[in-house]
Amino acid sequence: YLTSTAQSNADVSYWMSDGGSMGSADGNYIFSDGGTFDVVQTVVSPYGCVATATAEVVVNGTIFFAPSAFTPDGDHINDVWKPSALGVTEYHIDIYNHWGQLIWWTDDPNQPWLGEVQGGSHFVQDGMYTWRVRYRDLVGFRHAETGTVQIIR
Repeated sequence: YLTSTAQSNADVSYWMSDGGSMGSADGNYIFSDGGTFDVVQTVVSPYGCVATATAEVVVNGTIFFAPSAFTPDGDHINDVWKPSALGVTEYHIDIYNHWGQLIWWTDDPNQPWLGEVQGGSHFVQDGMYTWRVRYRDLVGFRHAETGTVQIIR
């Protein structure tokens, strides 16, 4: 939310470095993504005097969501497990079996798990598996989360 302290009879507009703008003195603006952005306010007085002010805004636009189950049975419905990881600059996920052995991993947030052991030599049995993800958001903060995923065929 942007609020101007300029006089009410001044013309106020904003330009954002994500390409957007706002033509009113006060109001909501939604950035297109997470990251660091410049906001430039331009104020024109009733006498034609122009002033600008620039500020930097940090927006953490990270989203991480991992489904709790999938059904890799070849019916093309819910056949892969692929967490959603948006707004991350670094990413690593590990999957462990119920004995705590690492069975699969990736550094690519777009690579789904098909239910195979790393290297694809065979597929795991139905059951519950633990995952651990570590990622860095666009602002540079590190995150770590854990959860479980169930395979049902």
